Amino acid sequence: MFPIIVQKIINQIHKFIILKKSYVLNFDLLMPYKDCMNNVVFKVYSKSNFSSFNIENIQYSSKEIELSKQWINEGKSLVTGLIGEKTVLHCWISETEFDMGLNEYAKLPNKSIYVYKVFIDKNYRGLGLLSKLYVFIINEYSEKVNKCYIWISNINTASIKAHSNIGFKCSKNIISLQIKKIKFSFFTDFSQSA
Repeated sequence: MFPIIVQKIINQIHKFIILKKSYVLNFDLLMPYKDCMNNVVFKVYSKSNFSSFNIENIQYSSKEIELSKQWINEGKSLVTGLIGEKTVLHCWISETEFDMGLNEYAKLPNKSIYVYKVFIDKNYRGLGLLSKLYVFIINEYSEKVNKCYIWISNINTASIKAHSNIGFKCSKNIISLQIKKIKFSFFTDFSQSA
């Protein structure tokens, strides 16, 4: 009986705790990638050209559409990858801050970017598109930055494996805790990261 009670307590606590790790990619250490057969065309959308992008192409919920408008107004960029006319992947890029979870942010180290909300259409996974995305990001941003940060929830093992395979290394642990309306994020000194 004791283990059942303990399990119930853990399940309740788990609803309020987010465990994740940050990962960093040094641009000069990107692992070689297998070229996929499909030709991907990448586009970057910022505040100046976002109005020409049809947000429905990336199948967002209404909440995510509102967040997208907020992120563009905050100066973040949307990167999309198309095969033919179909948007098969996308991600967001910040050049100023790192999302610690629970709407708390840390300042990025100099010469780095934060990539988040990476999505690859399930019908196009396993084709090397993640590597192509980061090769594009490196080519697009390498004059200004030399490191790329991401965070991945500890339970997202597929994403951890995919990012590790192309050269991302674990950098820091983040624990985000929310109890009712009180939010806490614990994160070691980000300015000293990798």
